[in-house]
Amino acid sequence: MIRILHVVFSLAPGGMENGIVNISNELDPKEFEIHVACLDDSGEFASRFPKQENIHCLQRSSGFSLATVSKLYRLISKIKPDIVHSHNLGPLIYGALATGFGLRVPLLHGEHGQFSDEECSPTRLRQRRWLYRCCREVHTVSHGLRDHIVSLKLGNMPITALVNGVDLERFQIEDRPDIRERHNIPAEATVIGMVARLRPTKRHALLVKAFACLPPQDPPVHLVLVGDGPAMPEVKKEIEKSGCAERIHLAGFQKDPVPYYHIIDLLVIPSNREGLSNAVLESLACGVPVLCHTACGNDEVITNGKDGWIVPLDTIEQIQQQMASALSQKHRLLEMGLFGREKVKNRFPITKMLDSYKQIYRRMGTTAK
Repeated sequence: MIRILHVVFSLAPGGMENGIVNISNELDPKEFEIHVACLDDSGEFASRFPKQENIHCLQRSSGFSLATVSKLYRLISKIKPDIVHSHNLGPLIYGALATGFGLRVPLLHGEHGQFSDEECSPTRLRQRRWLYRCCREVHTVSHGLRDHIVSLKLGNMPITALVNGVDLERFQIEDRPDIRERHNIPAEATVIGMVARLRPTKRHALLVKAFACLPPQDPPVHLVLVGDGPAMPEVKKEIEKSGCAERIHLAGFQKDPVPYYHIIDLLVIPSNREGLSNAVLESLACGVPVLCHTACGNDEVITNGKDGWIVPLDTIEQIQQQMASALSQKHRLLEMGLFGREKVKNRFPITKMLDSYKQIYRRMGTTAK
């Protein structure tokens, strides 16, 4: 039995958190015992975790907390994991300190998104360069993100791409007219959608501004935003100012987003900081083509003009023009979605992702014993 302790801030809705829950549900419990240390609180995705008693909330106070390091140290002493698996920089800091810089328990670290300008500052890069030395291995969620990190010359430790995958049994092609009716969306309307946590880096407000600038369509185009988060007040303000609020629908956080993919004709992802977007994989699995930014990881999934469009989406004008161009090809959207479904079926099934995690856990877990 290999015992793994994930270290995260919480299991609040997000791509990284969703991936941890999916992996924890799919790994064989006879071989892997999975725990999660939530430095803050549990978050909405905790309800999907296989064993609630294996979620440990440390209730971190604001800012850096030595008390939380101590709590994590005691938790590690109690459950005795074979591997501590941290995710992104904050949890890596806590994980490194609580494991004696990886000497007490082997430390595996995962990076889940392209670094922001702040994270590329000399201070942040020094932190990662020093902390990576404490890790037995570092992994990313795409080859592009791996190349990005390697280019920053953060150390000589192994960096492996454990590429994201999608559950093809859960995400399938289906028609859900009841969801359209719930939001008063006409059956004949074309629907643009975005499925993501509402945080500034995802740039929902920019999408709303661009949507408001689209030329009139017959029938009118609707926009559905699935998710919740700290950027919600800003997004609501932009919707009120848009002049087309009756065609913009805030679906909020959905425990099961699958039915919403079934009413979307085109998924738009303007975020310019990704590792490999789960929403892109989920959308294609549901037969929905994607318009996305040239962010890290997207070019590993999208074939431009085949199952979507991968183009710069940095300004209102760029997003508006690219959406208008995609909508002018409505007749191709279904065909592109079917192409995307076949691609993820062959290249990005969740089974491939699970095999990658099993291999690294077995390699590190066997060495630790």
